[in-house]
Formats: sequence, C-alpha cells, structure tokens
Amino acid sequence: MDRPTAHDDSSRDTPTWITDQQNRSISTTPSSQGGTINTSSIDTSTGSQRDETSETLSHPVAPQVTRAEVARALLQLGAEQLAQFEEQDDVQFLDNAINNLRIVLSIWSPSHPSGLTALRNLATCLRLRFERHGGSDDMIEAIYHYNAIIDHLPPLHPLHASNRSQLADLLMARFCQQGLRQDIDGAISHQLRSLVLTPEGHPDRIPFWKKLASFLTSRFERYGDQQDLQEAIDHYGELLSILPEDDPDRPFLVDKLLQLRPNLANLGARPPFPLANNPVGLWGLLEAFPFPIDPIDVRPRHNPVYAGGFNDIRQGTYFWIDCYSSMLM
Repeated sequence: MDRPTAHDDSSRDTPTWITDQQNRSISTTPSSQGGTINTSSIDTSTGSQRDETSETLSHPVAPQVTRAEVARALLQLGAEQLAQFEEQDDVQFLDNAINNLRIVLSIWSPSHPSGLTALRNLATCLRLRFERHGGSDDMIEAIYHYNAIIDHLPPLHPLHASNRSQLADLLMARFCQQGLRQDIDGAISHQLRSLVLTPEGHPDRIPFWKKLASFLTSRFERYGDQQDLQEAIDHYGELLSILPEDDPDRPFLVDKLLQLRPNLANLGARPPFPLANNPVGLWGLLEAFPFPIDPIDVRPRHNPVYAGGFNDIRQGTYFWIDCYSSMLM
C-alpha cells in the first residue's frame, strides 16, 4: 500500500541565518609579515649606513595560519564543548559550540568530510538546545541541517538511521506547534526509513519501532485515517510478540492498544490477520472485558483477582499481552 511521503521542500526553506553564514569570513593572514626588522638608516651626510639605536631589533616570525587549520581547531573545540555540555549540563557550552561550528561551515562545505562532521555536530547542538529551551529558530535550523546531512551521506551509510530518526522527532515537534500535515507525513516517512535501515538485534531498532507506531497513532488521532489505526495496532502487536515477558515497555504498549480500543468499532470489518492461535482474540477480548484495566498490572501473576480465570484459559500465559501479540501469528 502506498504511504504518504515526506515533503522535503517544506523543511528545506532557506533560513535567514544562511545569508549571514555565507557572509561570515575569517582572516587567517598574520598582521605582521615576519622576518628581522632593521631600524638603521642611511646617513646622507657621509653616505654610510648608521644604526640609530646601536642595535638590531628582532621580532619573532608570526606563523602562517591557514583557513583549514583554523577550521580544524574550531571543529575540535566544538566537539569538546559538546562533550562538556553532556558532562556538566551547562547550556553555555552549547552556545559556544554552535558559534564555533558555524564558523567551521563557513570554511568547509558539507561535501568536505570534516565539514559533514561539523554539520552533524551543529545539528546535534541545535537540537539539544531546542529540547532545553524550545526555541523555534533552533528547531528550524536543526531541521534544515539534518536534511542536509541526509543529502550528503552515502545511500547506505550507517548514520542514516539515527539522523533520520532525529529529523523525524523535530518534524513531529514542528507539527505539534504548527499543525502542518506535511510535517507529520515527513516524520513517519523518515522514521519508517530508520526502522528499515536498522538491523534486527540493534539496540535502536525497538525504540525506532515504538516511535513509528506512536507517530501513526498521532496521525490517526488528528486525521482519522483508518489505515493509520490498523498499522499502529499491527506495530504494537508485533512489538509485544518479540519483547521478553519481563520487558518494562510491555505495559506501556498494552496501554497504547487499550487507548485505541474506542476506535476499533469504526473499522467496519474485522482485520485480515488470522487469530487461529488465540480462540478468544483481540476483538472478543475487548468486548468481553469492558472495565478499565491498569496497564501496570495486567499480567496474571501480578493481579490475583484475574489470575485464576486467565490461567484457566491460557494455562499460565500472560493472556492479555499474548492476545495482542497473537494478531500477527
């Protein structure tokens, strides 16, 4: 089935800081030309050279500093300041890092390997400062830079997944502020791509998967697309089918499925996935137990009130959770 794709043009409008950055320049030429300065002059009366100070004044030679050396030093400094922020939680380090990395990008373009590193660090700094202060300018600039990062990375580069996921978070943040459909479509598109690019067993795969399900739920709640509802249920169910029984995220996922329950009647038909391994099934389960369930206490061994009946049905398995995960069996 065709899914909405991100409209990249909406997140790539050239911000006002670009002109300022293009106009920014660094003078790397030393002020003195170097060498030995002789203060002697010619005595015109005798025609011989005369030293007015009786000595030669020597000045140290100023080293020639290239623009590349300046960029390299500021790139290293910016990385250190970002690390200091993470250690000390002082936003001033972020401010300084952002200023230094912008200068680096006025010297090196993102097509330069070190320029791409500077761009990634700058986008990270802006995202972190946005998360701290909520400044819309930081959010917009970070979105612009993450799009540039994705454009400059090779197609199968391992950093694609993490950068697309971070871009998806920023697009969702802007969607929450401005309500533009293209932002949530773009967030879902990038998050889906992040999931596809992340292999099984990678520690980021489950978080990426949960975010995708959450984004689909948000788009359903805003626009009422039943396909989004069904895909969100599919993702939550499959996550429950692969997470260990003692995983702390299982109650949260069950809670999300229960929150989707009031919308299930609007589907108009039963879902196409088989429920042969679960004689009651998700639909019968939701119809049979209309009372609210505490998602933290859904497992039989932690809920003695329901444990007996559930264990009789499923012989000690976690009936509620297993019922959801059986949707994809």
